[in-house]
Amino acid sequence: MSWESEAGKVQDERAALSYLTEQSNAFATEIVAEWWVFAGSIFSKYNHYVVMHSESPTGTDVLGQVLPEWWLQSPEVGFASWAPEGPYHGKILDASVLLAMTKTGGLELSAAFVLGIMCTALLFTSMSATIAYKMGIRKGRQNLDAAYYMQP
Repeated sequence: MSWESEAGKVQDERAALSYLTEQSNAFATEIVAEWWVFAGSIFSKYNHYVVMHSESPTGTDVLGQVLPEWWLQSPEVGFASWAPEGPYHGKILDASVLLAMTKTGGLELSAAFVLGIMCTALLFTSMSATIAYKMGIRKGRQNLDAAYYMQP
């Protein structure tokens, strides 16, 4: 039987509403509990880059989320050359990037970078001017209202 038909058998409207509320809350609690179990099973199965089929020694599939060999061996990624004492990054294979970084003893400023900085500065300046203007208008209105009410 459905909840509505069960509630329809009750004569008191408040009791029927209470019954429907209890059934609805119990259903929601049950579904949330099922989703928590599901979330735990997903976490247990796919944790630590392996796929667990069971807790037995043979129940682990270490190739469950294997990374491609080209990626593991790439010096730009630095996965194969990583050491606890560093470096914590790979090696850049494109020499033009290194040349651009060391040309001026640091980062060479390209036209796009300078344009970006200028646009950011212009945006900041215009926002500051707008805020100052709005605050000035507000202060002027307050002074005008105070002067108006102070007149005899």
